[in-house]
Formats: sequence, C-alpha cells, structure tokens
Amino acid sequence: MLILGLTGTFASGKGDAGKYLEKKGFTYYSCSDELRKELKKTGKEETRENLLGKGDELRSKFGRGILGKRIYEQILNDNKKLVVVDSLRNLEEVNELKKNKDFKLIFIDAPVEERYKRTVLRKRDSDNVSFEEFKEKEQKEIKGSNTLVKTEDCFKNADFKIYNDGSIEELHKKIDEILEELQP
Repeated sequence: MLILGLTGTFASGKGDAGKYLEKKGFTYYSCSDELRKELKKTGKEETRENLLGKGDELRSKFGRGILGKRIYEQILNDNKKLVVVDSLRNLEEVNELKKNKDFKLIFIDAPVEERYKRTVLRKRDSDNVSFEEFKEKEQKEIKGSNTLVKTEDCFKNADFKIYNDGSIEELHKKIDEILEELQP
C-alpha cells in the first residue's frame, strides 16, 4: 500500500494535488475533513479559526497525532492500495502514517502573494483577511505558536518538496515526476 501525505503552506496547492492524485486512482482522505465532521457535530461554523481550534482541542485531548491516527485506521479498514492524505499539519500526524513502510510525505509551497490571491479568489468566508493577517496567521502555523500545528517540522521531514509557482499543469507534472520516482 502506497500512502502519500500532503503538507505545506496554506493555499499552496495541496488540495489540487490531492484531486489530481485521486484522478490517478488514489483514494483521498483529509485531516481537514475530519475536523469539518467534528464541527458539524457541534453546529459550529466552518471557519479557518474554528477548524484550527477544533484541531487543537482534539490534539490536546487525544494527542498531537490524533487526526493521522484516525485516518490511518480508516485506511487500514478500507484496504486501498493507493492512498493520498491531505492537510497533515504536524509531525505526530505524519508519524502515525509512517507506520506504513511505503508512506511518503510531500511538502508543497508557493509564493506568499500567489497563495493570498488564491484565497481571495476562492471566496471562503474564513479566507476574508488582509494580506498582513494572512501572513501573520501563517507564521503561527509554521512555527507552532498559539496552535498545535507546526508545518515547519513537516517541511524538514518531507521526502519530496514541490514549489508550486506555475500553472496547474506544471503542478501535475511535478506530481507525475514523484510518482515515476516511486515506481519499483
């Protein structure tokens, strides 16, 4: 079973990478979807702040790797051969998935100005922030300050790194190159 984990900066293209891998036969799982399910149970609005808050709540209560653990259990139950897991936010989540010897972590980044533009274009309520607020929130996620998210550690431990500064086709090409490299 090949499991590809997707991590990276906010609005860098992780979701697009996940959708592309899904088209290539991978079964898609998302830590953010786990948080959305939890928010739905409580009736809370699906904002970025509520997602981060719910994630921190679960990580504080059940351990920093709880989302990775939940998803890994689903993967084992579903018994799929090709899997992609989106929205990994800390090393403990990654380590839960590393229990599978064929797990590989892909870190995706893009220029901050481009990522901010993407958030404005997708018009989610939770993305309605100034460029300065966007950068400030992102720094907290990267460094792990005021949150149990720490993408900096994920970057350091990634097997592959993609700089998504071009077209969607260029992103797909970079993913194809990784898949080619992983061929036995």
